[in-house]
Amino acid sequence: MLNIIELSTEDADNRTPSLAECVQQAIARYLADLGETTPSNLYALTLQEVERPLLLEVLRRCNGHRGMAAQWLGINRNTLRKKLQEHGLDDSDLHMPEQIP
Repeated sequence: MLNIIELSTEDADNRTPSLAECVQQAIARYLADLGETTPSNLYALTLQEVERPLLLEVLRRCNGHRGMAAQWLGINRNTLRKKLQEHGLDDSDLHMPEQIP
């Protein structure tokens, strides 16, 4: 039986795992860490926990250019602005000293 928690980042074909596989692994680890505790509001929690780092990473990769980030995300620039506000992110959160290659 395949244990999803122990999947390596590359399989026998040396392929990079899909985003869905990475998310599935993270959720499996989270549920395993909960042990006997019954999860609650898992759907909303997952969306909340994934959206914030997604926004931050895309903005970092776009060097803080919100128009470009909105395009990468496939959302309207005003929607991006609202999502940043919902997550309590402002310009100081979006500027990183190091540049992403």
